[in-house]
Amino acid sequence: MSIYTELAQGLLKIAPENEEEFIWMEDNGLRFGLKHKKDYSGLMAKIKPEYLKSARKKQGYFDFLGITGVWGKIKHDALLEKLLDNVTIEECKCIWRGKIPQNLTESKKNILITLAILMFEQEVNFGNEIWQRPSHFSPDIENPRFRRPRDLLMGYIDMVFCLGKLSSINRFKNERGHLLPPPKNSDLERRFFTSLQNDEEAEALMTGSILESFERCVANQPINKDKKKYYAGLSR
Repeated sequence: MSIYTELAQGLLKIAPENEEEFIWMEDNGLRFGLKHKKDYSGLMAKIKPEYLKSARKKQGYFDFLGITGVWGKIKHDALLEKLLDNVTIEECKCIWRGKIPQNLTESKKNILITLAILMFEQEVNFGNEIWQRPSHFSPDIENPRFRRPRDLLMGYIDMVFCLGKLSSINRFKNERGHLLPPPKNSDLERRFFTSLQNDEEAEALMTGSILESFERCVANQPINKDKKKYYAGLSR
């Protein structure tokens, strides 16, 4: 079973319940898993005023905080630095494909599990669905191996490993330090992102039966609080 399917099953179990945490695994006293942000309290549920009209009705319903051992609320820069210092690009791609490599040291395993949780966050919060924000890497429902939301992170990881320095991605961030999609039709996009397409072992999460499970889970949930206020304003 893919690690993303395992995490999805855990999130689907706790999202509609009072239970907040799903602990995926423990390693020498360190906990790894998810803490669901109930009642649209996560950052992904916050809708800026200029996007209220176009935002999806249940944006951010499945948003969660990663429980990542010693790393806490690790940001992409810190993650990339730890990956560059501790693991190989092949091990990162193994996680991207949904598998945990064999024979890992404790430090390697912990940072790679953390990578898996951050990639899972991309799969859950970005895409075509009613609870997601739009993505340049939205999956193709008919071809789950074509493209995955987690490709955004994998492409920049590949770039950092290839160029050997974290600063190589600095110009591809917004003012808040979040990674932006690569320039369209650029050599960068072709080399590090388009090259990920149609990988035989890497499937997008939100397709098939898993997508159907998420759709059933969210169907009867209330809409995003910001979107609700927007609709209320239109009816006045």
